[in-house]
Amino acid sequence: MARLKGRWGLALLAALAWTVLAILVARSEGLSLLVTLVAILVPVLLIAMLGKLAQDIETFREDSADLVDLLDEMQERKSGAPKVTADSASPAFQETLNKLIERQNLTDRALKALLEGREADRTTLQEVAQNTARATTPRPTVKPAASGVPGQPTLPLEAPAADESAAAPGMPDILRALNFPADADDTAGFRAMRRAMADRPVAQLLRAAEDVLNLLAQDGIYTDDIEPSPTDVALWRRFAHGERGEEMAALAGMTDTSALALTRARMRQDEVMRDAALHFMRRFDLMLRDRADDMTDGEVERAIDSRSGRAFMLIAAVTGTFE
Repeated sequence: MARLKGRWGLALLAALAWTVLAILVARSEGLSLLVTLVAILVPVLLIAMLGKLAQDIETFREDSADLVDLLDEMQERKSGAPKVTADSASPAFQETLNKLIERQNLTDRALKALLEGREADRTTLQEVAQNTARATTPRPTVKPAASGVPGQPTLPLEAPAADESAAAPGMPDILRALNFPADADDTAGFRAMRRAMADRPVAQLLRAAEDVLNLLAQDGIYTDDIEPSPTDVALWRRFAHGERGEEMAALAGMTDTSALALTRARMRQDEVMRDAALHFMRRFDLMLRDRADDMTDGEVERAIDSRSGRAFMLIAAVTGTFE
C-alpha cells in the first residue's frame, strides 16, 4: 500500500510539473487557451492511466502471492488427504481465486484501453504541435516562382501594370480576386488579381481582406477549412440594401465553433485585429451595396463563398453585424 501511495505521489508530481511547464511555455509563446488546455490535458490523462495500471498490477501481484501461500499450505497436508479441486476448495481459496481473476480482467482491460488510446493521443499531440507552429510562425510571402499549397498566403498586391489598368475589371476577375490565387502556380489567379487591382475600391477591399486573412491564420484559422451553411441569395441582396434584423441573422451560417471562439477572443484582446476586421467589413459591405444589383445569383454566391466572403461571414457572425 505504501508503494502504491508513493507511485500515485510520483504521478501527481509529474502531472503538476507538466502543467506548470506547459503554462510557462504557453505564456512565453502566446498560445491560445484551447491549444494550452489540450497540451496540458492529454499528457495528464496519460499519466493518470499509467498510475491506475500500476495500481492494478501491484494488486495483482499481492493476490498472486496470497494464492501461492494457500497452495503451499495445501501441499503441507497429509499425503492421504483428498485431492483439492475447484468444487472442494476452501471458501478462502475460492474468494482469493475469484479476486485474482477479477483483477486480471481489470488489468487486461486497462492495458487494452491504454494501447488503443496511444494512437489517438499521438494524433492529438501532433495536431497541437502543428497548430502551435502555424500560429507562431509567420506565413511566407508567396511568389510566382515558388511552389505553394492552397491556403491563405500573403499575396503581392502591388499596383497593376499600365496595360492592365487601362480597362475596368470585369466581375469574373473581381470574384476570382476575392478568392485569391489558389497557389504560387495559379497564373490565371494572379492575372485576375492584377486586373482587379485596377479598380481602387476593389484594391482597398483586397488589401483589407489580405490583412484579415493573415491575422486569422496566426490563430490557425483558414477559411478554406470552414464550411458555412447554405444561405439565401435573396437575403444577401436585402442585406446589401441595408436591411438588418432577426431575419438577416440567418446569414450567419458559421457552424465552426472553434473558429468562432478563437475569432471572438482575438477581436476582444487584439486592437490591431479589431481595427483590421472593422475596416475589412466596411469595404466588403460597400462592395455588396454597389455591385449586388448588377450581379447574378451565381455571382453573389461566388462572392460569399470566396475566401474573403467566408472571412466576412465569420467576423459578421462574431460581431453581430447581420442583426
